[in-house]
Parts: sequence; structure tokens; C-alpha cells
Amino acid sequence: MISVPLLISYLGDEMFGVWATVRGFNGYLQTMGLGIGYALVFLIAHSVGTDQRHKINELVSSAFFPMTGLVLLLGTLLTTAVFVFSVTDLFGLSTPEHSTMIRRVLLLLLWSMVIGTVVGIFLSVRSGLQKEYKNNIWNIGGAFLAFSGLVVGIKLGVRIEILALSVFFVPIMVMTANVISMLKSRPEIIPQFSAIRLSSFRRLASQGVALTGAQVFAAVLWSTDNLVIASSLGAAAVVPYAVTFTTVYTAFGAIHSITTSYGAAIRESFASNDWHWLESTHRKILAIVLNLSGGAGVWLFFWGKDAISLWVGSDIASSVTPTLMTLLAIYLPLLVWNSAWAFPLTALSKFRWQLLIVVFEAVTTLGLSLWLVRHWGITGVAVGTLLPAAVVSSWAFPWLLSRVTSGHLQPNLKWVTKQALLPLVIVIAVGTALSLALSEQSALTRAIIGGSLTLAISLFLTAIVGFNFNRSKLKLILHGHYNSPVEIDEN
Repeated sequence: MISVPLLISYLGDEMFGVWATVRGFNGYLQTMGLGIGYALVFLIAHSVGTDQRHKINELVSSAFFPMTGLVLLLGTLLTTAVFVFSVTDLFGLSTPEHSTMIRRVLLLLLWSMVIGTVVGIFLSVRSGLQKEYKNNIWNIGGAFLAFSGLVVGIKLGVRIEILALSVFFVPIMVMTANVISMLKSRPEIIPQFSAIRLSSFRRLASQGVALTGAQVFAAVLWSTDNLVIASSLGAAAVVPYAVTFTTVYTAFGAIHSITTSYGAAIRESFASNDWHWLESTHRKILAIVLNLSGGAGVWLFFWGKDAISLWVGSDIASSVTPTLMTLLAIYLPLLVWNSAWAFPLTALSKFRWQLLIVVFEAVTTLGLSLWLVRHWGITGVAVGTLLPAAVVSSWAFPWLLSRVTSGHLQPNLKWVTKQALLPLVIVIAVGTALSLALSEQSALTRAIIGGSLTLAISLFLTAIVGFNFNRSKLKLILHGHYNSPVEIDEN
């Protein structure tokens, strides 16, 4: 969030548009790991849930050695592809002289992902053992150092390749230090050739490849919009969309982290048939993330443009239309709703039907975006992104999770409305009143007073929802019923 205004002023609209589009390739490059890292997380959690911790070294060894060779091969092949394709046409560059620089940035991103995929195998162990917070602490340090390097590079006036080196490789160096620290404290997980088992690799690969298919088409959903805009309207046209979507993505990432933090615990509980914990936790997470995302969507609708004006300047903010802001404000809670139902499926390694849903949604999104961008510009891309999510995954993922868990985790629209509608109405009313009261004020005043109050009230209402769940859980514990198959008191 902080780097965006710095890079726009330093690189200019066209080069920042290219930078944002290149960063979008992250989604595609993450698939080179073939989902082995995710599969490893959940298989380790499954081993813990079934009291088979002795299999952890076997799983790590069976993942590390084959994957190292595979990603090096893929990295070499993709490097060749970078030199074959025309960077100028792909990114809508008006000056072909920049193509060499952008090609180097692509290569730096590619090889940072190659190294990160190998290092990430070890980080999956901590996630599987429900020690993700330790990885997060190291990641915070890596992000701070990368940002510091970016600021120093801008102050020194370095080329874009040096900026990419800081942004892409400094976090990898910190991740590597994290792995070294972990291996010193847990030498039993150091990979060994003798521990490689074909059956373990086959199990990892079968789950990972299915997940990779979903990741590839998820990358189409997440990472192609900037490319569609750049190739159709030029690199500079990416800027207002990329800036607005960054606010949505940042809010989504923060809220979605609540769901993903429970991934290993979901798999472990599933392995031990602890349905009571799964049901109660899923409902609590769903209520919290829906209230947070609804509040964030309202905040974007009323104060997003003011925040963007303060963030990157009024010129860019003026090119963000109210229609675009409204569409993306609606998309945020829809995206969170879908992820809250889809991620447990990933944790349970149920990929086949999930893959079909993502494929259909991705193909529909890409087709609509390519068609609508010609008629409605960047607003058409937003419509092409929102409609398939609303029509397809908003009901398909809940249905699929209910089917996979034999009805234990299923949507209840009456319950969802009860948990989320009243807080949402209150936040909308507050946002409307503040918007009218502050209509004559400056963007700074509107963003600080209106935005802060709207956000504070949304967080307060979410806290009340969470407190009610904890109160119900406490009542069950006090009555000695928490481990028995009783329903949570929804009142």
C-alpha cells in the first residue's frame, strides 16, 4: 500500500502499469510448485490428527528432492519463453526500448519464485504443525527490509531492475534465514534421500496437481485483468484499476488470513472426526469475515475515492469512476464469502469439483472481460470479474462443502442474514449520514473523520458478533457439554 504512490511518482503511469501487470504473474508462477507445498501442509496436519508424526520426515523428503529438480527445470524453460515472446506487445508498451528492462524484471520475478518454491517446502512444515505465526513474524521482517530497499533505491534513482531485486529477493533471503533457524531447532525434519517414498510423493503429487489446476484458473481470475486492460487499452490505462483493486486485495488479504490460519486445524479435526469443533469454528469464522468484509465494502463505497486521492493523488482518483468503485466494493464481500467456503475444501484436499467450478468461473470471467473491455473500458473488466463470481461460486462452493462434509458444514441463509444483515444496515446508515454531513469537506477530512468512524463502528459490531460466539462456547464449557455433539446456541 505504501509502495504504490512512491512507484507511481517514480516510474510514471505507463511503467507503473507494466510493473503492476508483471506483479500479476505471481499467480501463474505460484503454480510451478504443483501445489506440493499446500498438499504437504495438510498431509502433515492429517498425520498429527491420526497420531502418525513419524511420517513427517518422510513427507518432507519425498517433497523436497523431486520438487527441487522440477522447479529448476521449469525455471529454465520459462526463462527461454521470456526471451521468445514480445514483451512490447504483451504489456502494451508505447516505447519498445523499455522491453529489455521489463524482460529483466520478469526474469527476476521468475527466479525469485523458483527459489521461493523450494524454500516454501520447509515453511509448509510449520504451517502443518499450526506454527504459522512464526513464519508470519519472519515475513513481517522480510516485508520491512524489502520496503526499505525500495525506498533507498528510489532515493538513489536506480533502474527498475534494482527495485525488482529488492522487492522480489529480499523476502526470499529472510525466508531462507527462517528455514535455517527452523532446521536448527528441528533437525528431525531435514530431508534425507533414504526417507524418500514413492507412495508419499505420489500422494503429494496427486493432491498437489489437482490443486495446481485450480491455482492456474484462479490466476486467470486474479492476474489477467491488468493484462487484458494493458493489451486492449495500453499500459497507462491499468493504473486506476490496479490502484483501486489494490485496496480491495489488501482488505481481502487481511480478512482472508483469518480463514487460512485455520487450515491445518481444519484438516487435523477432520482426520480425528471432531465435527463439533469444525461446525462451531466454521460458523464463527463465517460470521466474523462476513461482517468485516461488509464493513470494508461500505468503507470503500463511501470513502474509497477520498482515500485514493490522499494515497496516490487527485489526478488518478479522478479517473476512478463511481461505478468502478461500487462494483469493486460489492466484489469484496462476495470474494470473502467464496473464500470462506472454498478454503476448507482445499484444507480437506477435495479438489476435483472445486477445480471444475474454478475453471468455469475463470473461462467465463476472461471471456466477459475481453468482450466488455472494448465497450465499457476498465468498468467492463470489473463487471466481467464480478458477474461470474456472483452467479457461480457464491452458491457452488457452499453446496460443494456441504456435500463433502455430509451436511456438517452447510449454508443457512436465515442464520447468515441474522448474523450479518443488521450490522451491515447499521454501517450503511452511518456511512450515509457521515457522507451527507461531510459532503462539503475536503477529501482529507472525509477520509479521516468519515472513514475512521465507519471503520471503527464496523470493527465494534464484528467484535460483538465474536463475543456472542465465545459466550455460547463458554456456556457449553461451564455446563460440561463442550465435547458432546450439541448445537451451539445461536441466540
